Amino acid sequence: MYADYHLHCEYSDDSNEPMENQIQEAITLGLDEMCFTDHVDYGIKRDWDDPEGIIIRHAIEHGKEVDLVLANVNYPKYFEALNMYQKKYASSISIKKGLEFGIQSITVDAYGKLYASYQDDLDFILFSMHQVNNLEFWTQDFQKEKTQKQYNDEYYKEIYQTNAENYKAKLSTLDQKYQETVDTDRQNTLIFADRFAFRYLVDDYGLNYYAAFSGCSAESEASFKTVTFLAGKLDELGIKTVLTIEKSDDRIAQTVIENTKKKDQKILELNSMQSITSDEIKNGVTYLSVMEDNLKVLKEALK
Repeated sequence: MYADYHLHCEYSDDSNEPMENQIQEAITLGLDEMCFTDHVDYGIKRDWDDPEGIIIRHAIEHGKEVDLVLANVNYPKYFEALNMYQKKYASSISIKKGLEFGIQSITVDAYGKLYASYQDDLDFILFSMHQVNNLEFWTQDFQKEKTQKQYNDEYYKEIYQTNAENYKAKLSTLDQKYQETVDTDRQNTLIFADRFAFRYLVDDYGLNYYAAFSGCSAESEASFKTVTFLAGKLDELGIKTVLTIEKSDDRIAQTVIENTKKKDQKILELNSMQSITSDEIKNGVTYLSVMEDNLKVLKEALK
């Protein structure tokens, strides 16, 4: 497949090329797929609807004074045009909708809000770094009074710092989702018919729990007293789910359910990440992805 996933058009302030011209050229060249990734550079540019207005920079180009408009993509018009051309050229080429985020460590939150607003419209995001602390590379403002080693070191430091801030923002968002789930669901008690690897989770979010074993015990058989106790709690509290950890054979959970009055509770699995394989990691499994999946399970367990 031939594709280009880094294209700018008239919706970027560094391009005057009409979007449709590029689509037609891509078809002529035999591309199967293309993605427009017009610029967003928070810190040095503003959105078109920013209450402070857009930024105008006075510059000299080809010996003449010019006023450069520094603005991010006009998102409504941009996505409207992309939707129109997707339909118009559907039989000739696949057109994807993207943005290029010129991200900095100090602008991570702004991009998080932008993504939350347009995530349903986006197929792809290209992360770039065009400036550090709002000092741009192409104007040489960032490089001024620095040796090559100094600005290289600062550049790579900013990349690491930005990645860290981005990851912290994702963790914070996930934490908020967990807290909202606990705060809004009707009950706050979990029944674990398995080893209990989630003490940190229940303590952090103020959940009650009853478990077949304390912690990550090496035991594999629950006593009759434990089984009847857990079954009684299911009946007493009207809880509709029993939790296990990944790769459990569910025998204890099934036995607990068989000793309840209704015998219709559902078995759900929480992933403790004790058994993640290298192949799963290669295939994209991460702490965040596992905890997102666990959140879905928790929402069902707390209904």
